[in-house]
Amino acid sequence: MTKKKRIIEIIIALFMIGLAGLMFIEPVNGIKAASAILVIVLTIRGLRKIVFYLHMARSMVGGKTILFIGLLFLAVGIFISDRSRTAEKYFIIYLAVFFLIMGAISILRANEARTSGSPHWKLKAAQGLIEVILAIAVLISGLVFHSDMLTAFVFSLQLISSAVIRIITACRKTAIVYIQ
Repeated sequence: MTKKKRIIEIIIALFMIGLAGLMFIEPVNGIKAASAILVIVLTIRGLRKIVFYLHMARSMVGGKTILFIGLLFLAVGIFISDRSRTAEKYFIIYLAVFFLIMGAISILRANEARTSGSPHWKLKAAQGLIEVILAIAVLISGLVFHSDMLTAFVFSLQLISSAVIRIITACRKTAIVYIQ
């Protein structure tokens, strides 16, 4: 990871911690802010992937996958922007499902890293397990208890845990391989 990428990761992590703090203090406004940020990020990422497909990925192996991921991000961003004005609960449910899927992917990547002998599989497994547990807690608090305060609290814990993992990953030394 380059120094610029490390700095960007730390800035994103600090921004996530700030958003989690806002959700602790003002749950309703924090959820609205998180919803607006998610809409912007998903829409921009979707448009970037579509533009990348049009310029480069058309002739690449797996290029259509990049196009479909871009279209999916764009569609979800537009859908959440439409729904976020009326019901923040839908936003929390969509985000909890997203974190549940990301946690499952992290666990699968950790298992793959473990089988290949990587020493960093424990951090990935812990991150995936925390994301899955907190995503389930967000779903339960939103659907069973119908508590916006509890949902915002659990979601802010999820943001903080993801931010801490980002900071740990950004500060970790990486091996540089020189080819002669």
